[in-house]
Amino acid sequence: MKLAPTLMLVVAAGAANALADQAAPAGVVQWKNPGAGVVLSPVADGAALAAAEGPVLVRLASTPDAAERAELHAAGLHLLAPLGDGFYFARIDGASFDAAVIVGRVLASGDVTPEMKLHPQLAGQEPAAWITLPAGTREGAGELLAINVMLHADRTPDLTSIDAVEAAGGIVRDTAPSVRTLVVEAPADAIGAIARLADVQWIEPALPPMGPMMLNDGNRARTRADIVQGPAYSLDGSGVDVMVFDVGLARPTHADFTGRVSTYQPGATASAHASHVAGSVAGAGVASEGKFAGMAPNALIHSWTFVGGSGGINLYDNPGNTEIAYTEAISLSPVVISNNSIGSNVSINGHDCAIMGDYAVTSALIDNIVLGDLGRPMIVFWAAGNERSSSRCLSSGMGQYYTAPPP
Repeated sequence: MKLAPTLMLVVAAGAANALADQAAPAGVVQWKNPGAGVVLSPVADGAALAAAEGPVLVRLASTPDAAERAELHAAGLHLLAPLGDGFYFARIDGASFDAAVIVGRVLASGDVTPEMKLHPQLAGQEPAAWITLPAGTREGAGELLAINVMLHADRTPDLTSIDAVEAAGGIVRDTAPSVRTLVVEAPADAIGAIARLADVQWIEPALPPMGPMMLNDGNRARTRADIVQGPAYSLDGSGVDVMVFDVGLARPTHADFTGRVSTYQPGATASAHASHVAGSVAGAGVASEGKFAGMAPNALIHSWTFVGGSGGINLYDNPGNTEIAYTEAISLSPVVISNNSIGSNVSINGHDCAIMGDYAVTSALIDNIVLGDLGRPMIVFWAAGNERSSSRCLSSGMGQYYTAPPP
């Protein structure tokens, strides 16, 4: 199982890459990019740490609680992303640095290098086909790679960060502020320069484009939703507002939900899949004499369409578009729950199986949506995908279990 790029690494005592200075603590950082190493130095008097510029890697003697974090912050140590086993990214404020507070609590520190920030696919491996925009795809541009650039926890994707990434050779196509991410297209030879920017925490390849997920007839019975719709309970979704986020819009004139579908994106068109999904959620079953009624046949549907890629290119997933749609849905409608029957279908579409299990930027964005970072908490349903019995991405020994694709 692979861990989050918001964490970007796991920390394991006894890992193969030992610390250069044996006087430093015994913890070892095992980066997601196997080409990244780390050299930690003991913090003796704090002088070197106080002079550090840009983010640094530190290892603390213990995990600080909220009050201790506030004390360290006041003493000039601004903790950023936690990395496990006492390791953190941190930023130093030399003007308020108080060695009496810091020394003893910080056991060791080291530089943050560009290699620590790179997903293996961007660190020498052949890039995946779905992130590769052939020369000429963008007017006047050579081959570009679609990447997500995540900033450190104390930075936001503002004009300063956009200008910095573009000065390094990237083209910023979108932003996802809740996960501090810029959606970027860049030549392969510019990725190193972007990784060298001090405010960049992590760079990963964009996910494959999301597409529709079909075939859920029978789920009402499987989940026993038909029982709670019956006379004993009479729960039919009345008074519940549901966001349906799909490829295209639900068709408002469909007999199964006439008068219960609202749309918000001028110019967007209805699609068969979005209408199918809206019917699964809240179709009344009028067109099928009740056979294909949805889970909540009297709920109100608020339909938004997913837009992949950027600038007419739908080669890769764009978390910025997802954040925009959800922000609009939360601010413009009373939705409290959403359905997302979209996904990357890695196995059946022939994508690189290595991304299975990645907790990537879009995964972190979904968590932020659930937690309420875009305005209020949301209950989110996401389809498990169309992989079903596909075994292309299975590891040996998995038996009867199959795969669910990102996000």
